[in-house]
Amino acid sequence: MESNQACVSARELQSPATPCGLSPTDQVTSTLAVKQDLEKPFPMDRLICGDVGFGKTEIAIRAAFKAAVDGKQVAILVPTTILAFQHYRTFSKRLEEFPATVDYTNRFRSNKEQKETLKKLSEGKVDIIIGPQKRLIRAK
Repeated sequence: MESNQACVSARELQSPATPCGLSPTDQVTSTLAVKQDLEKPFPMDRLICGDVGFGKTEIAIRAAFKAAVDGKQVAILVPTTILAFQHYRTFSKRLEEFPATVDYTNRFRSNKEQKETLKKLSEGKVDIIIGPQKRLIRAK
């Protein structure tokens, strides 16, 4: 499958187009499987794994975007503070032209910033929240 065909598939997924296109095999297959899972009446139970640079974040962005467009809020749980900020930048950049609000929390944000973020989240003003699991659970 050529990258042009992958971009068409991306549009069919109602997800934002990635500048580099999807890889023609596992990434497209995984993205379609996640989309199908998200359309079922019960929570998705799927793990996407792969080496660095194989597109796991792209699949997560597309899944989060689909959920947000469908009126859901999404929590992206990450293992480290640094990864929370990196994913926030990546998700924000990729979704900047779409109707999805992305925010994050981590230990480097002030208590005031974190409270504001969590308030916006509880009010439904944040579609995608990114943060370390420990930080998001403790915030409840």
